[in-house]
Amino acid sequence: MTLLDLDSLDFQLSGSDGKYRFISFIFTRCPMPNMCPAVVIKTNYLSESFSEKNNIDFILVSFDYRHDTPSLLKKFYGGSLSQKENVHILSSIGNIEDVYKLTKQSGGDFWGIDKGKIGHSLTSVLVGPDRTVLASWGGDNWKPKQVENAIRLLIK
Repeated sequence: MTLLDLDSLDFQLSGSDGKYRFISFIFTRCPMPNMCPAVVIKTNYLSESFSEKNNIDFILVSFDYRHDTPSLLKKFYGGSLSQKENVHILSSIGNIEDVYKLTKQSGGDFWGIDKGKIGHSLTSVLVGPDRTVLASWGGDNWKPKQVENAIRLLIK
């Protein structure tokens, strides 16, 4: 499965096999401040909480395979978040099949783009080193500290 990183380079999700991965989905045109922007803030908290661990990556994937280019994602969500070694912000431009597949494998759903709006469910997942989904958090109501505690228990 290939997506694009913020430098427009291919990012193979299999390249992080052997590590834990916390995967969430976002898009820049999200009209709800308590959704995508909140997920970005929560992911930032988690990445900082696990900055001492080199066995977990935090991956934010854009649903918007038509609009969210790597350079646009860098503008919106880059900054200090993109400077962290354990954070990867990925574009699905040109990779519609892969983003659909990843969403389904993560237990989420999205049904495409219509007039700049994307129908989707919101799911964040912790994937084990062997690609097994270990836990999932639906919606935008999950609490970062609770998720941090759950991840710490699961990756012992």
